[in-house]
Amino acid sequence: SSSQAMKPGAMTQEKPTENAAAARVTIANGSAEETEKLIQHDAVSTPTDSPPPPTQSKKIGTALFYATSSLGVIFANKIVLSTFKFPSVQTLALMQFTSTTLALKAASMLGYVNLLPISVKGIKSILPLSTCYLLNILTGLSATQNLSLPMMVLLRRASILMTMLLEKWMLNSQPSK
Repeated sequence: SSSQAMKPGAMTQEKPTENAAAARVTIANGSAEETEKLIQHDAVSTPTDSPPPPTQSKKIGTALFYATSSLGVIFANKIVLSTFKFPSVQTLALMQFTSTTLALKAASMLGYVNLLPISVKGIKSILPLSTCYLLNILTGLSATQNLSLPMMVLLRRASILMTMLLEKWMLNSQPSK
């Protein structure tokens, strides 16, 4: 342990952190050769930081899952707001945000996603975007309550096209390939 006195050339192994691929080895008064060997060993044994690229079938599966989920949410919202005459768009949005948060936390605990820890700095940095997203969801749910389903789908698809065109015109950006 670090509390014991170290002899020249002795090696100690520290506890690995979550981000460490292997335990870090430090040398107390060790030789340059030992240090070089450990550096080379660490470089060889450390896995790459980026995961392998997704396969074509995984990409297609992800797109199909997203399309199915998106349409399912639209239909469910339309049924809840129109057929069952649910009175509060805000309550429906709150329930959806809560279920999404719980699903993300469960996915994080199972290791599927890595969530950053919550901090005041992080909240301040994403607050403007989160506010815009909240307003977008609330107006979208209000529109879902008052419009027919085909008109709602058309407006939602047209808004993506309009966003792309306005981004090109106002920001002079080029689409990525």
